[in-house]
Amino acid sequence: MNKEISKIIQEFKKDKEISAFIKKHKLSDEDILNNFGTFFDIYNHHQLLKENMQKYIEEYGNNTVELDYTDGKISLVSAPLQGEGTGLLEFMYYDFEPETGELYKNDARMMVLTKVAQFIQNYQEKKYTKGLYIYGSYGVGKTYIAMHLAQIISKTEKVLFVFFPDLVRNLKTSFQESNTEQLILKIKQAPVLVLDDFGVSSLTPFVRDDALVAILQYRMTMNLPVIFTSNSSLSEIRKELVASADIAGNRLYTRIKEMVDEVKLDDKNYRLR
Repeated sequence: MNKEISKIIQEFKKDKEISAFIKKHKLSDEDILNNFGTFFDIYNHHQLLKENMQKYIEEYGNNTVELDYTDGKISLVSAPLQGEGTGLLEFMYYDFEPETGELYKNDARMMVLTKVAQFIQNYQEKKYTKGLYIYGSYGVGKTYIAMHLAQIISKTEKVLFVFFPDLVRNLKTSFQESNTEQLILKIKQAPVLVLDDFGVSSLTPFVRDDALVAILQYRMTMNLPVIFTSNSSLSEIRKELVASADIAGNRLYTRIKEMVDEVKLDDKNYRLR
């Protein structure tokens, strides 16, 4: 084995996932050499994920590859990007996980996908980044894209994915119960928070002021990002909140506006098939 190849193999071993795979299956340098192309491919995937998340998403979408060892043979298998640890991606008020898969890519979606990729890259590089407010008509894929973002972030960080209408219903009926404070604290402190299907038409003063404004104020102070999906634009949200010149409603709107970059997902209804 020449020195250059030996140096590359040592670089492979510095990769956490590759190193764990080698140890698990007790592979020798000769085994790695005999499967050099496979290890080279997985190494390059991991490097691109670390160095340029936006380019990775443009090339591979919601998919990655993993090493597989079956019947003494080493190969690469396709796998969705998802959390590596138990509980890194937690769902609240979902009977099942939102649907995922390969992202549709077209001109109408590229602005949103670019914003998502930029958010992911900035977050993983530990740069301050605003959250996102993704809005558009019913069925265009807002939850699908938010789920894609959550899966990638949850490879290294905890993400709380909340179905907002059921959160509101729960807070309305349990605001005097002792566990409500714990629930609000959990949502406040989640490293990354997704509020799916956000709207304000059914908010009570308690939910708006004691829960939602408190959550957003804490997260803004601590630089903890929020991802919103909604059928309504921020201007439409503002009209609902301040319809009666309500100061508290304007306070909530201002918090949201300061915390996010707003982007419209303008596409067809993919649920009509």
